[in-house]
Amino acid sequence: MASRRFEEAFSDGAGSNRMQCSCGITHFCSEDINYENGEYHELVDNLVAYPDRYRMHDEGISSMTIDGNVFIMGCDCQYSNKCEQFILNNAKSIAQYLNSMADDLEEEVKNMRVKDPKCEE
Repeated sequence: MASRRFEEAFSDGAGSNRMQCSCGITHFCSEDINYENGEYHELVDNLVAYPDRYRMHDEGISSMTIDGNVFIMGCDCQYSNKCEQFILNNAKSIAQYLNSMADDLEEEVKNMRVKDPKCEE
């Protein structure tokens, strides 16, 4: 499971009683509230019929967006954990890359100057 720090960094702030992870698993809250008529019972029936594609939670569902895809926090696919491990395993290279990008941007900013129209005359 991804760390709380990682989840907070990538959380999209979305929460719901029902969400689908990009891996295809549908997650839903076990409390029969804020569902359309019959929707909750349909989800429970689907959980029984397709246990590999549905997960019931005791609380609301939270998500994060990684590379444009929505993943449910705590999903069995553990995609967020894989992403965090990639970052941790490659932290030195990622830091070098980001610092290099920052250096380029800093140099670009140094070369950007607003010209005073009065000085050009």
